[in-house]
Amino acid sequence: MNKFIVIGHGSSYFLDVEHLLQQYGVSPANKSKREQFTPVEITNILRKVISEQNSSIKNKVTASPFSNNYNRKGKKRSKKGKKNSHLLVSSAKNTEISTINPIWNGLCLDLMLSNLDQELWGWSDSYVIDVLNYWADVDPSIKFIFIYDHPSNIFLHSSLEQALSLDSNVIEEKLHDWQQYNQKVLSLFEQYQSRSVLLCGQQVLDSVNVSLEKVASTLSAPLYLGERRDILDIDDKIDSINSSALERVIVDNILKQHESILNLYTELQAKATLPHLSLYDSAVTENSQYLLKAWKELIEQKSELVESQEVIAKSRNKILKLKEAESEFKIRKIELEQQRKQLQDNLSNSEKNTQKISERLKESQIEIAKIEIEKKKISDELNQVKEKSESLEKELSEDNKELLNQVHILQRELETYFLENQKLKQKPALFGATERVKQQLNYQLGSKMIENSRSLSGWLKMPFSLSKIQHEYQMYEKYNKLQKNLPKLEDYQDFLQSEKVKKHLSYQLGDLYLKNNILGFLCKLPKLVKEFRKNKKDD
Repeated sequence: MNKFIVIGHGSSYFLDVEHLLQQYGVSPANKSKREQFTPVEITNILRKVISEQNSSIKNKVTASPFSNNYNRKGKKRSKKGKKNSHLLVSSAKNTEISTINPIWNGLCLDLMLSNLDQELWGWSDSYVIDVLNYWADVDPSIKFIFIYDHPSNIFLHSSLEQALSLDSNVIEEKLHDWQQYNQKVLSLFEQYQSRSVLLCGQQVLDSVNVSLEKVASTLSAPLYLGERRDILDIDDKIDSINSSALERVIVDNILKQHESILNLYTELQAKATLPHLSLYDSAVTENSQYLLKAWKELIEQKSELVESQEVIAKSRNKILKLKEAESEFKIRKIELEQQRKQLQDNLSNSEKNTQKISERLKESQIEIAKIEIEKKKISDELNQVKEKSESLEKELSEDNKELLNQVHILQRELETYFLENQKLKQKPALFGATERVKQQLNYQLGSKMIENSRSLSGWLKMPFSLSKIQHEYQMYEKYNKLQKNLPKLEDYQDFLQSEKVKKHLSYQLGDLYLKNNILGFLCKLPKLVKEFRKNKKDD
């Protein structure tokens, strides 16, 4: 069983190297069997133990000098499961480290037990350097892969926010941290050289196959060489080119002021198992052509800045227009909201009106149903009346004979009255308009209807009685010529009283009877009675 720990400063490509090794057969470490701790979490626990054991040391460092881990693209990255930011760090500045109590060995043994079935596994951790001696003592078969890179990575791979926050103190601190960390890397590599390799991260990514063959042969690691292609070479070369000449010139000038750091990098290169073959030569940045290139880049950046300012100005104009449009939109939205409320109110009123109309329609339907029932009753009664009228026709013919006799008698009386009136020399005050109205056929018929309606026999005889009255009246008019010469009703003194008589139910019933056939009369009869009662109540 082969085990690896990849160690490197936060500015190095140690995480990319770990990813590369996993592509070529190195399995990620499983969590411990009992506590489910990752190797990184176990390292943090051990560092806490060391911190407590060294608590008597004054001015101990509470933050790691390599707290920022960057990937090969210069972006800050954090590996899943690594919870390092909130833990106390035992810095390389504090070289006094107490021996860890053997009671903590169970954590490491539990991790080894969990990965017992893996032929080739490992993990990466920047902070494991503080407890590397412990891991080396616990398991002598563990092999170490130390990764270093040029100190310029601290600046060239910083994020925009980190670059803007740099000042002289921060730069000094970062460079000092890099020096302390990599000094310790060099020391530990020399201490465990028999089971470790010292690799330049950039060189590993530049030539993957060659680098992995070097690791496999040096550490006797059964990597799956030839099964994966050198997929990171091209990306890394592009990444190297992306570091502009201007950036190189500036970083080179900063590093020239720290000769000890450059010397340390040179020493790492000299002792490395796989050094960076394309050495970063500061003399290149002193070349006039290189400086000219940097100056041209500066001019291009100024030109781009002017273009950016123009774009910003245009963007501001667009923003102003958008704000105006937004303001108009808000006004329009308010108007539409008011219209919506108005429409909702109208809809609510329409629903109320519809409900009222529906209620009225139901009432009308109920009334129509009642009228239909009454109509059916009247139709049945009419049929009965027709049947009985046939039986009474015979009686009517006899009554007609009697009426003729009475008409003759009335004619004689009228002639007598006429002669008497002719004898009058002066025109007297006329009275009797009400009597004339009552003598009219309308009134006589209505009076007979009211009289016969008071008994069942009267109802049965009513058609014949009405026919009889009509016949008698016709005979009376035919033989009474004096009736035609009577004064107008308006000439009578009691004309107004006669008009009131016309409003009597008797007169109105007779008038309705004369103006309609029997079916129309029966249909309009209820309405007439209802109006008469209403007018009588109002009077």
